[in-house]
Amino acid sequence: MRNRLIVVALVLSLTGCAGANPPPAPIPTAPPDLSVSVANAESVATAALTAYVARTNEIVSGDAAPESIAEVTSAAWSTEEIAGFAALSAIGSTVPPTVAVSQFEVARVRGAVSVVDVFLHVCFDGGGVSTLATVHLVPRAGTLVVDNIRPWEDASWCEPELSFSS
Repeated sequence: MRNRLIVVALVLSLTGCAGANPPPAPIPTAPPDLSVSVANAESVATAALTAYVARTNEIVSGDAAPESIAEVTSAAWSTEEIAGFAALSAIGSTVPPTVAVSQFEVARVRGAVSVVDVFLHVCFDGGGVSTLATVHLVPRAGTLVVDNIRPWEDASWCEPELSFSS
């Protein structure tokens, strides 16, 4: 009898704990932005890359606040960018580097009618150094914004082509 009371008390206490906390609510997800046509992907990607580089240079030169990078990046990537600008500021460079794009190509566009995302191969040049990177763009409000940048180890694609003439 005593064992039965202990088991009943244990079960009641466990069910009381389980019933007190309702199951977590589902996390709302935003519907995909279908505002960029696949037919316009390359021109919209070019404009997005141009806007990103311009805003980066404005921030580095002190003409814009680091938080303004959010206008040309996704929310997740702007956090990374702002941390990078803070690190650059902490270094205390007296001559801020500027970033330029020497060449790029659209590597992949995903989507049948509307763009899901775009991947670019980009040669970023700054401070005398070229860096090859894959830039991931996602649609937002009729344009594309930077969602991620992954540098490559080998930047030889950025080097000028060798010309062999006799």
